[in-house]
Amino acid sequence: MNAPSRHTELHALLDANHEFSLMHSDTTNHCPMALTALAEMGAEPHQLRTFFDFWESERAEPAEPVEYDIGWRRWDAAVGRLDAFPALLRVMEQRVAACGVDETVREVLGSLPFSPGGGAFHPLIRLAFALRAGHAGEAAAGLAYYLCAYLRLPAGLDAQAPAASAEAGLEQLSRALAGWNSPDYWIHDRFDAVLADPRFAAALPGAPQTPDWLDELARAALRVYWQTDNFTALHMVTATLALRDVLEHLPGLAAEDWHPALWRTFCVAYVSIGAPALEAAELPDAQPAWPLLLQRVLKLRNEHVIKLVYACHREFQRSGDVFYHAAAARALWDAV
Repeated sequence: MNAPSRHTELHALLDANHEFSLMHSDTTNHCPMALTALAEMGAEPHQLRTFFDFWESERAEPAEPVEYDIGWRRWDAAVGRLDAFPALLRVMEQRVAACGVDETVREVLGSLPFSPGGGAFHPLIRLAFALRAGHAGEAAAGLAYYLCAYLRLPAGLDAQAPAASAEAGLEQLSRALAGWNSPDYWIHDRFDAVLADPRFAAALPGAPQTPDWLDELARAALRVYWQTDNFTALHMVTATLALRDVLEHLPGLAAEDWHPALWRTFCVAYVSIGAPALEAAELPDAQPAWPLLLQRVLKLRNEHVIKLVYACHREFQRSGDVFYHAAAARALWDAV
């Protein structure tokens, strides 16, 4: 009997993942995102199965039953409610089966003002991985998660003049809010605290009007992460790649309309970690070669480092920025 291909095994495991809850221990189910990243980095079917078995035995919780129905586009009362995920997932699965993934994604993302920061960027990231994997069930899950974790951005966040660049905008925020802190632990709670602080709206510059705005945000996210080694900053790196993937998969989406929302949410994340002043970056002398890093990551059980190394490898291939290489190496050698 022939062994399953990587693609076949990945899809089988993504199917099986739907037996797991959206959340576990107050954080989200990273299993499908990590599996897809591992597969793209060259994991063999048995390595994917090993990670899945680890997740099933150590992390996963059983999926909650669907307790009520939500009609298509009748989800207003469910937006922002994590307990609505099972019902939203069912209606998304039905719509995907009837209309296909691409049309459903366009409809759902167009049904509300774009807001990528809900669930600490994880719905956007999960959707992007689903599109790359070509898995309809995961796309439905990503869309359901986007709605039930939706972050409402308050009005009045676009009153200031545009920043000259992404890094100039962060410098402006740092001058006003450096050292910002909150007693909240979870990323999404800290985001809410930033949005509730009137100083944020007063200091927030408008989105930079540069043609390569997404590349600028990716570089700024990398700078913040490299300097701080911060967990939220890690998600800024993976989220900018996720948005790029969604836009590339679905050409014709109103990317320029999404730009201000991504900028505001990016700035919320930056302030939530204290709005540190960006310093001149120093690069270590040498990095282990990428093949060694990829070999190491395939043995890892740390889902966050897996996703970061994946993002850094992809962004390095796109941009050639050696700090992506350095960030991946540092994360891997720090991982336990």
